[in-house]
Amino acid sequence: MTFRTLLGLSSLALAGGCASQGVLFEGHAEPRLARAGDLEEMSAMPEGYERVGRVAARCTLVDGARPEEGSRLIDVDCTQSRLMSAIREKAAEVGGEVLVGRHCRSRIGSQDESSTTLHISCDAEVARPTGASLHKRPLLAGVMSEDSEPRAAEAWHIRVFFAPSLGAAARPPRAADGVSESPLFPVGNKKLGDIVTRCEDHCTKEGARVGLMAAAGRMGASDVVDLSCVAEGEGYSCSAIATAPEVDPELDARAR
Repeated sequence: MTFRTLLGLSSLALAGGCASQGVLFEGHAEPRLARAGDLEEMSAMPEGYERVGRVAARCTLVDGARPEEGSRLIDVDCTQSRLMSAIREKAAEVGGEVLVGRHCRSRIGSQDESSTTLHISCDAEVARPTGASLHKRPLLAGVMSEDSEPRAAEAWHIRVFFAPSLGAAARPPRAADGVSESPLFPVGNKKLGDIVTRCEDHCTKEGARVGLMAAAGRMGASDVVDLSCVAEGEGYSCSAIATAPEVDPELDARAR
């Protein structure tokens, strides 16, 4: 499959259906009190707090196999930490200050000799100070804006497309922070394939770029080359070449 064909297929997949709903919230939203990163977690409802509602998120990971073409980034890089980051964002949006009784679980959906399908989910109660408690402390200076980092919730809107190189064997996945962006093709590396991340809307350019790095790690890449991102309508598209050492330390003891 050529890189041009990969870009065409990704456009068709995006046009064929919108991203599924991300974090679910049931309750009554209130004015914002805190940033997502400032929310505390507690095992029980603290005194002076009241329930705002409940938040839940889930994703599906096929471990041991390459993700299908056009998979959502949330399923390509499906982890409890990513789910909880998105949950914290939603909880902050609806006026929460505390997450209560957080619960994450993994369930095997199917399994064969080469792969295992895991359904990962997390949920928690959202709480905020009661009216009486809010009156007893200084008022916040306006609504706080979030940090400039990409939102975790973008992962439900970003799609991943990967065209493996002929004869390139599957590699063990790496964490996103184990993938480097290289200006030149690294000496001793081989091309694993071409990778694209795309979204129609509800994402940032940086979100599509960071998503590509995470997806490249899922494909076993150690480096990406020729990474570029462009605006497409109200969304963005990023593309790069995924590479890894010719002799992988994870697969060959001679490289250790």
